[in-house]
Amino acid sequence: MCLKAAVDKIEKVCGVFSIFTISVLLYLIIFKSPHRLGVYKYLMIYLSIFELVYASLFLLAPSQIYIKDSGFLVAVDQKLTVFPVGMCNLLYFFMFGTSLANFGVHFIYRFLAVIGNKEWTCFNATRVFIWITCPEILGIVYTISTHEFFGMNEATEQFMKLKVLQNDSIDHLSFIGFYIYPVDQNGKKYVNWHSIFGVTAVSTLINYDHVLRLRHDTHFQTISISIMLYFGTRCYTKLHSLTDISI
Repeated sequence: MCLKAAVDKIEKVCGVFSIFTISVLLYLIIFKSPHRLGVYKYLMIYLSIFELVYASLFLLAPSQIYIKDSGFLVAVDQKLTVFPVGMCNLLYFFMFGTSLANFGVHFIYRFLAVIGNKEWTCFNATRVFIWITCPEILGIVYTISTHEFFGMNEATEQFMKLKVLQNDSIDHLSFIGFYIYPVDQNGKKYVNWHSIFGVTAVSTLINYDHVLRLRHDTHFQTISISIMLYFGTRCYTKLHSLTDISI
């Protein structure tokens, strides 16, 4: 068995296992968790369903990542799925962008719950809607930007034909990505500024989340990873101080 075939089998096994574990988690949240969790219970149900769909997409429309020289492409092969590959590729990027924002929301909610902010943690239909839709909006903007800058074009088709498939047909593929140093008709490399602008724009959308409107209409906009580190640390510190007080 070649390495690629082994990796494909491992990915499928992991995909099935992830669907099973998420399904068990979803059952426990819905039927076994206490109602006093409030908004957090519904937030966890949403996150579990989201990840369940995400994992199912990976199994139903497996994608391949190609990295070589200055090119990066995520491709879906129509031969491996019954669904439209273009739609699957865009849906994959939408769920990826939304997933990043979901992690930030998760940490923010936990911190607000620990400090006793009932305005945003007690059950309220409007609050639940905000918690859920903020990551979705970021995912939509991220997907539109990805399609605009990284959709199939002359440069990415050149990368796929020359660097990956060695001039084989690409008609059955849908791919999204960039190629920074393609070759012109004279065989000379040139800078693909469209790809550079796209990398800059999409990286900004990944790193920057418009989190939510808190007290006194103050807006917080910060790096996604910093959000998790900051609110995770604050949550740990607060819980540690409460533990010291109880002792």
